[in-house]
Parts: sequence; C-alpha cells; structure tokens
Amino acid sequence: MEINQDPTIGNNINQKANYNNIAYNFIQFYYDSLDKNLNNMFDINKNFIYKETSEFCLQGVLTKGGEKIYSKLLELNQRGCQHKINSVDVVTSGSRRLNILVSGQIQLDGFTYSFTEYFHLASSKKENNWWIQADILRTL
Repeated sequence: MEINQDPTIGNNINQKANYNNIAYNFIQFYYDSLDKNLNNMFDINKNFIYKETSEFCLQGVLTKGGEKIYSKLLELNQRGCQHKINSVDVVTSGSRRLNILVSGQIQLDGFTYSFTEYFHLASSKKENNWWIQADILRTL
C-alpha cells in the first residue's frame, strides 16, 4: 500500500490551520470567560459559543441548546469557579473539527476538585468562526 505524502491534497483549511494554536487560544479564552465574565462567550452579533444544536454533559447530565447550556455555565460561574489547567491534548477529526481534552483543577464553592473536560469544536467555512458542538465535563 502506498501512502500519498503530497501536502497539496486535502482540505485547504486543514492544511493552513495550526490546530494547536487554535486549541490553546480557545482553552485560554474559554476558561478565562467562564471564571470571570460569561458575556465574553458572545460575539459582537450576540452569537453564543454554543449553538442550539450543541450538547453539554456535566457529571453525566446532558443539556442541549445554547440557552440551557448558558444557564448551566452561569451556575458554575456563580459558584466561584476558578480553573487551573494541567494539560491540553488536541487531535483533528476531519474537515474543520477539533477534539480537545483538558485536565486540571477546578475550584467550586471554595473546594478544589480535579477535572477532565472534552470539547468537540466545529468551524464553518469562514476562518476563525469556531463553536462548541459538544462538551463533556467531569470532576474526579
């Protein structure tokens, strides 16, 4: 079996994007916004980083849709959440998709827990238009 090594074949967006940069910038933005100001998760057109088709699973409880997810994130924010990130792992999953696994510590209600969080990010054909398709958060 011959493997084609030609870098000009495939999705042009995938070839031009530095996924590690996208992921690390996203993680910094996401946790900074969650810990300090949830309104930063809306763009200038008031579009939320989660869409109506997005899913958020918190401790095994699934929430669907941007408005309901916002309520869950607001709860975390109001509990004084603060994050410390230990590791970030990134892999692509096809055209304009990223899988990100984060581990670290989260402080809630004055207590510190270890956590893992998985994000499935999606992008439209417009560059830098990323949103969260799926998010799974579990404290350990």
